[in-house]
Amino acid sequence: MATLPSKPIAKSRIREAEPKDIDAIRIGMIASLTSDPTWRYRYINRDKYPEDLFKYSRLYVELMVSGKFPDYLTMILEVEEDSVWKLAALSIWDASYVNSRIHKAKGESYNPPTQVMEAAGVKTRRDIYPIYDAAFIKAIGDTRKEFTELFHGDEFYLNLLGTHPDFRRRGYATQLLKWGIERSIRDNAPLVLAASAMGEPTYLASGFEELGRVPIVAEGDYEKQEFVKMVYRPRK
Repeated sequence: MATLPSKPIAKSRIREAEPKDIDAIRIGMIASLTSDPTWRYRYINRDKYPEDLFKYSRLYVELMVSGKFPDYLTMILEVEEDSVWKLAALSIWDASYVNSRIHKAKGESYNPPTQVMEAAGVKTRRDIYPIYDAAFIKAIGDTRKEFTELFHGDEFYLNLLGTHPDFRRRGYATQLLKWGIERSIRDNAPLVLAASAMGEPTYLASGFEELGRVPIVAEGDYEKQEFVKMVYRPRK
């Protein structure tokens, strides 16, 4: 019996996102996060108010790639299919360990993206469940403060890592993670993150260590959810 030829491995590339990528990133971000129970609880009314989900997700991505907030880097991985480059995975990084030094030296400051989102009406969006969203934001906020205290603000923070469902189990998220690890080593900055249960195995396999588990405590009938504080300590 003849063996069917294997499908050729698609070409892939990693690059920093540009404004032209906003809609592709928004689509990929929502598609990737739909598998995350915590995200589904936060945006429990997303099917009832899809216009709010699309509007504010797009605004968030737009802010990340606009260049107005230099603390943030959005890196994407694309694959070539039928001579067309398609977004397969995305990552958003907080590199304030570098930029804070620059701004302090120049005596500059700027408003964080959260203030812009609030000005655009994000607190009135109807797709979220406010109680659970507030519990999640508190848990993440407390974790970020702990990272800053532990590493004195010199940490490199992975804010989001996701793969579009059509491109999963091909190692694309791991490639983006490897990009971050290489930068962490280059700059001698600990790489930190809050991992979901879905992402934890990938991080452990990549050399991260656990610093503790943080429950998301919200009133109501929810399955217990938590995230894991993790760090990659650069070794040169």
